[in-house]
Amino acid sequence: MGFIIGFAPWIVYWILVGNMLVAALTLDDAVLERWLQQLSNFGLFAIAAVGVLIGRPFVRDDHRTLAGAGQGRAHREAGHSVLVFLVRTAAVARA
Repeated sequence: MGFIIGFAPWIVYWILVGNMLVAALTLDDAVLERWLQQLSNFGLFAIAAVGVLIGRPFVRDDHRTLAGAGQGRAHREAGHSVLVFLVRTAAVARA
């Protein structure tokens, strides 16, 4: 059971990605232009919220790996949470 709970954020991710694909293929362009950004933001929030609610955010392992390698030391010393790390990583990926 712990195995499935550990994968819960990823299960939510793939459910959302599948639905976004269906929406992108079936909805009108005007609807997509208006709502796709909001739906994407909600999807990221849902994935992060499920991870936090089950007590195992999916970026925790990556954060620990970076912190162990010395790359995440600034985040750890500044007291940033895993959620802040996730937001900054997403912002860098978007740029």
